[in-house]
Amino acid sequence: MGLVYIGVSDTGRTVSHEFRSSGSTRDEVRRQTVERALSLLVDHLDRLEKS
Repeated sequence: MGLVYIGVSDTGRTVSHEFRSSGSTRDEVRRQTVERALSLLVDHLDRLEKS
């Protein structure tokens, strides 16, 4: 299990998220973290596009 903090920032806002991975190896934790970070980035960009 791994604990990672992921941040997303633009000129108007900064948001941080605590992510606890269920991976049992470093590679699994890394893969899950990357997937979560990319998902948060896509959500953030979608919100920017709609505003």
